[in-house]
Amino acid sequence: MCVCVCVQSEAEQAKDAGNACVKRGDWQGAIDHYTRAINSDPQLTAALSNRALANLKLGRLEEAVSDCDQVSVLCLPVCSLCMQVFASRSRYMRLQHNARWL
Repeated sequence: MCVCVCVQSEAEQAKDAGNACVKRGDWQGAIDHYTRAINSDPQLTAALSNRALANLKLGRLEEAVSDCDQVSVLCLPVCSLCMQVFASRSRYMRLQHNARWL
């Protein structure tokens, strides 16, 4: 009999903690956890794209676009997550452009 024990990496645990913060609307807490996840695993695109959303919620458009750019580099060749990130990046860029004219 084989017993499989699934152990999450530190990066995955931090990402999950960030997701919990998002559910509570704690955007800064989410950013802190996602940043910890990214520092632990720079290839964790889910943490980068989630941090982009949290940055957007706090009005940090440049940071959101930067995170989207990092995901696009990591996702080559293009995958479904990248398509979502490209669409989000485009929306963030439009928001950033519009904010400059307010």
